Amino acid sequence: MNYLSAALLIGLSLVGQASTSAKGVEYEFDVVVVKDDVVLFRADLHLSPKQSAAISSPDGTSVEIASAAGASSSETEARLMLAQDGKSTMLHRSRNPDPPSDRRVIRYAICNGSTTFSNVDVIPKCSTK
Repeated sequence: MNYLSAALLIGLSLVGQASTSAKGVEYEFDVVVVKDDVVLFRADLHLSPKQSAAISSPDGTSVEIASAAGASSSETEARLMLAQDGKSTMLHRSRNPDPPSDRRVIRYAICNGSTTFSNVDVIPKCSTK
């Protein structure tokens, strides 16, 4: 499956506040998940405080993102999940305490069953060729 067809199959759901808060705080997430050198999905999300999103691919791989609880905390969380046989397993969790103005880069590579996380704005690859 190529990147374009995978992108068309993405399911995206938002939960929580649908509008930005009174102060206009918004968190930006740039998410890419690669499995065995195939981009499963790429998403650019903008979430208000107390809002969450889940992005999933047809193979059961998903990323769940939660924005901060509000003014007292700017910590956000991303979790890489895998659903198989009716069970959901967390493969990795990352937390980011940066201010809301900072763009959060989330990169996951699943290579031969191993998971790698990066917050560098480069598409991860499994092969070294």
